[in-house]
Amino acid sequence: MELLDCLEKLKAIDGNDSPMPVLVLLDLNMPRMDGHQTLREIKADARLRSNPVVVWTTSHAKSDETECYEDGADGFATKPNSFREVQALLRKLLRTWIPNCD
Repeated sequence: MELLDCLEKLKAIDGNDSPMPVLVLLDLNMPRMDGHQTLREIKADARLRSNPVVVWTTSHAKSDETECYEDGADGFATKPNSFREVQALLRKLLRTWIPNCD
């Protein structure tokens, strides 16, 4: 819910000129509203749907991955077990979604 509230506030600032996130990392296991529902709400909003959403989760379930892509996810990443693996995955995500980010 806080993510959606924040995105709504950004949408309201200066109409279409407001800065929007270049990438959303979305956890499936969030309190109050799960990631699947949040993803559906983001992708249902004409102003937000073009923002890339990568689901970042501990789930290894193929059904979660399939459902996320059906709901409009742009990527699906399973959280690694070590800090070094997290760093490597984040670097990969940044290179993929934000190519000029160093």
